[in-house]
Amino acid sequence: MLKMTAALALLACAFAASAGAATTDEQFGTELNTILTQNAAAAREIGKDTTKTAPVQEPGYRTIWNVMTAMNDAPGTGEMLVQWLRERTSLVEFSEDAQVSRHEWRQYMAEGIQLVIQINPAMAKKDRPYPIVGSLIAKEAAEMMLDNFPDSAEKSYMVAARMAEVYLELAGSGADLKAFCNDASYQEACKKIRLWAEYFTDPASGVAFLHKQGAISLTARAALQAEIRKAEDAYYGPTDNHEDEMPTGTVKNKSAAPKTDVDFLVDFAAFKKYESDWMINHQHVMREIQDML
Repeated sequence: MLKMTAALALLACAFAASAGAATTDEQFGTELNTILTQNAAAAREIGKDTTKTAPVQEPGYRTIWNVMTAMNDAPGTGEMLVQWLRERTSLVEFSEDAQVSRHEWRQYMAEGIQLVIQINPAMAKKDRPYPIVGSLIAKEAAEMMLDNFPDSAEKSYMVAARMAEVYLELAGSGADLKAFCNDASYQEACKKIRLWAEYFTDPASGVAFLHKQGAISLTARAALQAEIRKAEDAYYGPTDNHEDEMPTGTVKNKSAAPKTDVDFLVDFAAFKKYESDWMINHQHVMREIQDML
């Protein structure tokens, strides 16, 4: 940027100097040609520097731009995620710092905190990279959207669903997924997409499967809490609330209370409704879902 400013300043000064002295048309033409030649050489140098420092000029930037444009143009999960990222002025970039994909909140001096999603550039070199890159962007965006949702089987299933839906919206095929699954760098993502493909008609069974694999299930935990409450009622006698009883005359501020498992399960129920609507609008991908398994 400094070189560009300097070059423009020199150009302006040269014109000013030429304008201040009386010259013939021939002299003016010679001087102008000299100035333009020098400026072109400076511009080439500027171009060399800015290519190194401005990722917007790199092919990787164009790939991410194209993927996110495709996500946004196809009504569905990709569109929802891209809009969510744009509302937060998020940055999505290729970076060797990401083993496959990752996200972080990055602190800037002036701009404040920004959400950054990084994808390993090797992901863009695969055959048919758009579904791969898009599904990884979906994974990181979904995890951040659910940042306040407890780590659980329900959360893992929702992230898997976002990945699979974006993969399909970007014309990812079941046959391609099987090939991608043989790639060590994409195997974890592949497992998540295949999980959704197996249970997409019954999310509760998908959650139950993850629970058996060791993940905490909010559904199971809420059921256990209900059993505990039932036992307490049997022991203490029925009461509206054992843990949250307030002193007489005290008004409980419900808006300040943290969300409970039941509240998060309400969110999961809304997610299941979204899933049903998504399938109604994407009947054409049914064959690809079957081919994923």
